[in-house]
Amino acid sequence: MHFRRFTAKKSAIRMPFYPYPTIVVVLLLLAFLFGMPRESLTIGNILILSLLILYYLFREFKKKKPVKIRIFE
Repeated sequence: MHFRRFTAKKSAIRMPFYPYPTIVVVLLLLAFLFGMPRESLTIGNILILSLLILYYLFREFKKKKPVKIRIFE
């Protein structure tokens, strides 16, 4: 996650109430995570791990490396 660095240069786009909305969202996601049943967390973790394994297998099969794009400079 990239946060805006405080520099002398001012940005044209300003986020209202920065950084409080980010903190609120993280706290709400944690509350949602702890409110979930244990079975759904287990199934979700297994699904994520299997998709990661498939991704790396297909990437090796194509022999191409993903292109890195610098968004924030």
